[in-house]
Amino acid sequence: MKKIYLLLAQADTIISEAIRFVTKKPYNHAAIGIDDSLTYFWSFGRKIRYFPVVGGFIREKLNAGLYRHHPKTRCMICSLDVTDEEYDEVYATIRHYVRHRNEYHYNFAGLFGGLIRRPYYWKKRHTCSEFVATVIQECGIHRFESPLPLTQADELLRIPGLTPLFEGLMSDFEPEMAFL
Repeated sequence: MKKIYLLLAQADTIISEAIRFVTKKPYNHAAIGIDDSLTYFWSFGRKIRYFPVVGGFIREKLNAGLYRHHPKTRCMICSLDVTDEEYDEVYATIRHYVRHRNEYHYNFAGLFGGLIRRPYYWKKRHTCSEFVATVIQECGIHRFESPLPLTQADELLRIPGLTPLFEGLMSDFEPEMAFL
């Protein structure tokens, strides 16, 4: 058995706060991690910190980049036990996205579709939660009931076997805390 990790976050940016105002959910961003250091997570989001309309596949580092400039970002980090085969599938899937990162873009239509509960499928485009759900479902870990473009961050918390490791301000998180 191995572990994968989910990061749910709510940054204090204007865009994130607007989404939270509409969804009324505590977390509106999701990312997936595969290393036990809990340093890097993979997701879809803004590629340029000051310009949120340029989005795509990104690597996020806790307390760095956008998060370093928004120390009031709230987050929840969870682990999920997976088989060696499932882990290898997740790893291979993320490697595929890394190798083809310039082909993938943010699914802005999917973002708005999620808010009105109408799925918008676009080839090589994802929202953050849609990406995490896609990886989890395509790797055989969990099957979601609703269409993947409608997956919201809080729905990821319903995955059976998910274990919360940390919840609070991201700036307070230290990776070794998660394994005490």
